[in-house]
Amino acid sequence: MPPPVRLLFLVPRRALRRFCALILLLVVLFPLLMLSGHRFSLGGEFQPPLICAKQKAQFEFWGHTGCGKLREMALRERVACIDPITGVPMSKQWEKVPYFYPIQIFQFGLGHYNMNRTGKMAVVRRLAKKVSVRRAVGAHSEGRRAHANDGNGTITLDADESVQVKLFHWLPILLFSLETRRIDSEFVLKLERRRNEGEPRAMALIFRHSERKGCVWKDELRKAFPISVVFNIGPNSTMRWLDFVIDIRVSAAKALNVFCEGRNKFTKRELCQRQNATAAEFLPRELLFRGPCRVRIHSLRQQSNAHSEMFHKVVHWMLSRQDERGGWPVPISRTITEAHHRLVLPVGWQSAMAQGLALSFLTRAYTLAKVGERDLYMKAAQKALDLFEVPVEKGGVLSNICGLPWFEEYPTLPGTGVLNGFMSQALFLRGLDSLRHLLHLFDGGWWSLYDLRHIHLDSPPNLASQDYHLLHVSQLRWMYSITGDPYLEETAERWEGYAKTKCKSETSKIGWRQQLTTR
Repeated sequence: MPPPVRLLFLVPRRALRRFCALILLLVVLFPLLMLSGHRFSLGGEFQPPLICAKQKAQFEFWGHTGCGKLREMALRERVACIDPITGVPMSKQWEKVPYFYPIQIFQFGLGHYNMNRTGKMAVVRRLAKKVSVRRAVGAHSEGRRAHANDGNGTITLDADESVQVKLFHWLPILLFSLETRRIDSEFVLKLERRRNEGEPRAMALIFRHSERKGCVWKDELRKAFPISVVFNIGPNSTMRWLDFVIDIRVSAAKALNVFCEGRNKFTKRELCQRQNATAAEFLPRELLFRGPCRVRIHSLRQQSNAHSEMFHKVVHWMLSRQDERGGWPVPISRTITEAHHRLVLPVGWQSAMAQGLALSFLTRAYTLAKVGERDLYMKAAQKALDLFEVPVEKGGVLSNICGLPWFEEYPTLPGTGVLNGFMSQALFLRGLDSLRHLLHLFDGGWWSLYDLRHIHLDSPPNLASQDYHLLHVSQLRWMYSITGDPYLEETAERWEGYAKTKCKSETSKIGWRQQLTTR
């Protein structure tokens, strides 16, 4: 053995490890030390997510809707919660008390339709073997008991009994059937944070009956969990079977949203500034049912996704909430104030965008339905079309701009002429002609406009946000794929050019800032 190698065996192991670590540290830090004091600028090609991809797919009425942002719709801040009973989102966009907003609900359903077509088949795990029944402390026959069922896999719990179910931490969707028998019946979903992810470590999501308005709020009674939030399952015991579909990540995100309301931004900075990302760190551990209630044990399962189930929740809500005029009225009023004008939409106003999304949704539901169910969707779609013929003055959505028909997303008098809400449901016999004649009014020369309120209200042009500008481009490309109209393609190309120009400008600013900070 050579002398240098023989010497290595005489060196203590701890000292040898420290020496190797020092060498590794120098190898990593040396290039950075050489660069200190020298300025540099961004290089290469910058491709932010601002630019829309060109529409390559041919339009199919049963296919993908073309809007990728619907995927995370439930996690938007304006969504207060997913209502546990109906399984559809409740909005807080214009009111503090959550309400059902049809546009949001149809977007939620279409998003799950898209993911059901393009995503993987759901992984399903049954939970029947993970069940144990307990009596409350101090109750008669305290302790465990073997669960008795009626032959159909149903457990009946008395007021002093509970069922505990261990959950798989890696499956984010929970499904089960439950019949509550009294207003104090409830179920609790317990979550724990992954290791080494910081505090707080645990969360309790309590689903109970309440007459309080709203769908989610802090639980002031229980102090056992750092985060304890109540989800409302209605004012009264239903005494009927309900099928629950709970997205654990979305529920955790909404719980964090409630937990962080009114708090100093710096006291819970790590937790509250990235709520959706933090929610994914909380994993399911246990489900607890408290009687009196009945639980179908064989319905207890966890899945990797539930796109089909959530899509059909929206179908049920849609068919049950359509009014006699064929619309889905918005249950709150809205006021639009612009340039000394005050436009009021009373409670029960209709929206052309809601009608268009409903037609898109019903068309896709029709293709998935059994033969005997298709008449329901056909009749609902025909009723939805009727509202396009009703003028705004009579509670409909039809107005006119420059003598051309326009279908209003927000049917005020005078109209606002919102572009994306019109293109969502352009009725091709009249709407496409209006779109061709009026589209240039939405072109600001360097960016698209959100609406035409500057024409009716004598106010400054209302520029579209970045998201809405990209939505305009995407919608124009879809319209071109349907019609083949070159004017729509030219406009989409021009507006996409506006976005690219803005990207280059932003990249240039980033480069200058980088140079200034590294001198």
